[in-house]
Amino acid sequence: MSNVEDSREQGTYDAGELISVLTEQRDFYGRLSGLAEYQRSLIAGGDTERLLAVLGQRQKIVDRLVMLADQLRPHQRSWQEIRPRLGEADARVVDELVCEVNGLLSGILAKDEGDVQLLAARKTSTATALAGLKRDKEAGAAYAAMESTCQSRVDWTDE
Repeated sequence: MSNVEDSREQGTYDAGELISVLTEQRDFYGRLSGLAEYQRSLIAGGDTERLLAVLGQRQKIVDRLVMLADQLRPHQRSWQEIRPRLGEADARVVDELVCEVNGLLSGILAKDEGDVQLLAARKTSTATALAGLKRDKEAGAAYAAMESTCQSRVDWTDE
């Protein structure tokens, strides 16, 4: 029988499982936040190889967070029934963990948004630089063609 069912039948709620899952979730979000910081430095430094490795690590953590979210879903669905049945200490711990998780998630999303903007700026800068190289190449080719045309028309031997 699950804790959610226990809470309905007994009038109390054993928050141990909920606190355990929220603690694990908080810890994974903490790791994800650290990787987001590292990711920013790799983007700024243009280290694509390490960036890809960090993105792989982040994906593994996200996969685990999805599993934890599945474990939390029954608690969330019954939250209106569960919350009043928590003891004072458990309620405080749950509230703190939820606040920590939400804060970490907000920070990660903000960092990722900044990274998206940084990557977009790099993409624009690279495209501009490539367009400039193309113009320079075209100008050089045109100048070379003009030079060869001019040389063929000038006859210095008659003077």
